Amino acid sequence: MKHFLFILSLLFVALPAAAFTPLEQQSVVKIEVFRNVGDRDAVQQGSGFFVNYEGCAVTTAHVLYNQLNRSEVFPVIKIYVPENIRKNPVSHGLADIRYLDPKLDVAVVCLRDPHGFFYHPLSLLPAGEYNNLEIGELMYLGGYPIIGGSTPVYSQSHIVGFWDNPNLSELLKLDYFDAQNITLFKVDGIMGPGGSGGPVLSAKRGNAVVGMVFASSLSPSGINFLLSSDTIQKGLDTYRAVENQKASTDSPCVFDPAKGLYGKNGKDFYDMLCSRFRDPKTEQVVSLNYEDRCKRPMPRQRLYDASSYIISGRGNVDSLWQYLIKLCSPEPAGAKDPSPLPSPRNGEVSIPKIGEGSLLVEKIFAYGKPRVEDLKTEQSAALKLKSELVKILGAKNLKISDKNWSSLVNAYVYGQYPIPAIARSIQLGGYTVHPQIAFGEWKKSGDYARGMK
Repeated sequence: MKHFLFILSLLFVALPAAAFTPLEQQSVVKIEVFRNVGDRDAVQQGSGFFVNYEGCAVTTAHVLYNQLNRSEVFPVIKIYVPENIRKNPVSHGLADIRYLDPKLDVAVVCLRDPHGFFYHPLSLLPAGEYNNLEIGELMYLGGYPIIGGSTPVYSQSHIVGFWDNPNLSELLKLDYFDAQNITLFKVDGIMGPGGSGGPVLSAKRGNAVVGMVFASSLSPSGINFLLSSDTIQKGLDTYRAVENQKASTDSPCVFDPAKGLYGKNGKDFYDMLCSRFRDPKTEQVVSLNYEDRCKRPMPRQRLYDASSYIISGRGNVDSLWQYLIKLCSPEPAGAKDPSPLPSPRNGEVSIPKIGEGSLLVEKIFAYGKPRVEDLKTEQSAALKLKSELVKILGAKNLKISDKNWSSLVNAYVYGQYPIPAIARSIQLGGYTVHPQIAFGEWKKSGDYARGMK
């Protein structure tokens, strides 16, 4: 009897609990595609996983097009995120195809409106390490098989073999995949529609993504085929190169590996299109938030990614803080030190390096005093100030611009202005705390008598 190859997705058997962390579980998304806006029933369903903070997910290309007619790509795509694994995933809105390669069977879809959320990206196995995978190695699988209902499924599997390209067997011939010399490997388990694009993590390699569900044999043997991390990375590299080509050909945006940034006309940018200027002040806020919550320095590239997301106006610091609570509580075991950050130049503020809790600052910062060496002290004071002001004024009445907020924090930390006086200045409207004279001296002045009593 012939064995058939089913290029759809994975149906997971009931095995012991898989080692997806709660945050990694929220990285595995359900993808539905429709022919028309307003259609209630999806044409196809698949799985995927986030690869950046901004809501871009990788999936298999065949989830997005008509498998009987590859030229028909379904235009309406929705991404669902499992905010609670015991409940149905929540729709986070429409997504656009940013990259699709039927030959690799890799695609990238990005949410149109990420709602300011910080989505948790999964990390691919480093290039070249795929060749170190071993037979019998423990894998973890995640996805949305249709037969499993609407909730996500996470399970265990093991590597049982690797695909020999090109394969000459007529029983399990992979058509164009053989001709493209695409790297595949095989795991055990039973497959079914809906799991295509789901990530495969290696327990031995820090839960790095080693592959993506691609196809399954419907034979009793239950051999499943997965695209390797090298293949996924090849697709992502091509996607990024295509995005980069959109930059001006007269003055192209060039990536600088030493800095991890893009450059154009002597300026630094976060993105390939050179549309987001580097912002050291945002980096400072992001870095300090990360160190305060995670108790370790933030890896450089993730710092740039998070800062870029915030200055684009699509993400915000409050959402970052909520994300860090989930990411770093408890602190992940075995965290590696990041690569060192670049030194400050051209008057930029430096970012804390490994083992440091301070920034390079001017000797005189505010109210004739130097800035505290450990900025966590300043940040803690700012949080206390905000908390107390909310108690006094109410959250609805606490609408302060970033510029004025910095001034109020300086007044509290360096000028010894008591919180009731700062609250009173806000009630009176305008900026009534003195930006240079400390509270003890200002209290003696006529301005204080007129403005605060």
